[in-house]
Amino acid sequence: MKSLITLILFVNTICCTAQKTLVQKNYTIKYPNTWTVEAGATNTSFSIISGNDGEGDTFTENIDLRASDIKGYTPQTYAQYAKTYLPSKIKNFKVVTEKTITQNGKQGYYITFKGKQGTDLLKWKQYYFIEKGKVFILTFTGEEKKYDHYMKLLETTLQSFSMK
Repeated sequence: MKSLITLILFVNTICCTAQKTLVQKNYTIKYPNTWTVEAGATNTSFSIISGNDGEGDTFTENIDLRASDIKGYTPQTYAQYAKTYLPSKIKNFKVVTEKTITQNGKQGYYITFKGKQGTDLLKWKQYYFIEKGKVFILTFTGEEKKYDHYMKLLETTLQSFSMK
């Protein structure tokens, strides 16, 4: 079983090198061509969904973007707010890393955190950007045990996010 998962992740690595581009009025992002874009639910601009990793895979890794009206925040102060809010939604919430960044000419901030939702042990990387009175929250969510593998594939996707 372990070798099957390794083979699936290897094939996923090869497939994820080719990318598509999602172009919208306010932003663009490149994503693996084997992943699927879904229209966002309430307050979500989009979700980019991975394929199934094989039999027994019960969690679908994903990237999503949320945008909300906000005033009086910087990316750093919004991240501080998020760190007080997220523990109410994520059991055993723990910040792993956080950093101020400049991405495609925009000041931002990210935090990497982990915890439990339902029965899943998950890990997130969440970027915060403030533009024209809106906070843009770009999030990758993956199983903690697969997170490092996916981040090798998706770091360029997350870094390709650009606001217009």
